[in-house]
Amino acid sequence: MARIVISGYYGFDNLGDEAVLVGIISALRQELKESGLPQKEKRIGFYREEREPLEIVVLSNQPEVTAARYQVESVYRNDLRAVLREISRCDLLISGGGSLLQDVTSWRTIPYYLSQVFFAQLRGKKTVFYAQGVGPIKGRGGRLFVRLIANRTDLITVRDRNSRDFFIELGVDPGLIKITSDPVFALKGREWTESEKLLQEKGMKAKVKADIRKEKPLIGISVRPWGDNSYLEKVARTADFISGLTGGEIIIIPMHYRQDQEVSRKLAGLLASKVRILSDRYDPLEMLKLFARLDFLLGVRLHSLIFAALQHLPFVALSYDPKVKGFLEMLGVNSLMELDDLDVESLKRVCQAVWENREKFITLLEHKMEDFYQQAIYNARLVLDLLNYK
Repeated sequence: MARIVISGYYGFDNLGDEAVLVGIISALRQELKESGLPQKEKRIGFYREEREPLEIVVLSNQPEVTAARYQVESVYRNDLRAVLREISRCDLLISGGGSLLQDVTSWRTIPYYLSQVFFAQLRGKKTVFYAQGVGPIKGRGGRLFVRLIANRTDLITVRDRNSRDFFIELGVDPGLIKITSDPVFALKGREWTESEKLLQEKGMKAKVKADIRKEKPLIGISVRPWGDNSYLEKVARTADFISGLTGGEIIIIPMHYRQDQEVSRKLAGLLASKVRILSDRYDPLEMLKLFARLDFLLGVRLHSLIFAALQHLPFVALSYDPKVKGFLEMLGVNSLMELDDLDVESLKRVCQAVWENREKFITLLEHKMEDFYQQAIYNARLVLDLLNYK
């Protein structure tokens, strides 16, 4: 039996990062099951105990919620003593996925995550950067710290080519790095991506129907705070155009419950069209179900676009970060506009082109998702190989 600690931006009501965690756990458990090992082992002596062959501990901002939701152990991520204890007890530390190695959101981000990896390395534990999107890193100290710690890891997987190139630019050994895909793609084909099944489950039917009724095309909009939020006026004009073009109803989807509510309400106030905001807290699997009910998405947050791709949903991306552009390049689609240089008329033309060619868009996503799924599962296979689970 092995013990894994997973560190990331978990327990903050960010659906993208929560979906990353679900994808990691799901892929590990699936690969372990397919390895042929029994899912529990028995210890027989004066007593009998059943234990899982792989113990997973997640560092979380809401450990009770994380433990109950994902059936794992969890400790508070800011309890230094508990974190160091769990790293000392583990066999392998996973850092990621997500965008952990960047200094745009805060200068504290890189020291926080890398100090955990460094401590694990000092304790002789195996360490893995798992399907991360790396950069931007502006500070010289942060770039040096990443290079030093990354070159001591046992494995690095990245979710896009740009992240691999950035690691190499920093001086990280290319032999350590493998390009895979975002962990969320491990959720492809699971029961929870089939919306009709979830509608039949107790308690969920009423919740979904209260938020989304399939009476007309449903246009999803996902925004986030950015700068002075002046871009929202352009998004509102475009969303009204899409509503008129499709005859559809607009639904604003806050992907980060805490951060996106205010900006979502501001957008709603700028719209002339009828609009609803999803106001409840959803877990990632529930939100994937809801995305299956949409017909089109105009999205800013990366994982709103990944959710759309998983559900074969035509979308237009508003890029605020290189990771968004990198994702679309890997998909092989060109439905992207830069958020900082947004032109309403150009955005309208792109949205109209995607809508009018949506069947081709859907077909492309259907073909791509199998490859992305296999790459996401490959992350877990590499981790289990490090633990000698063959």
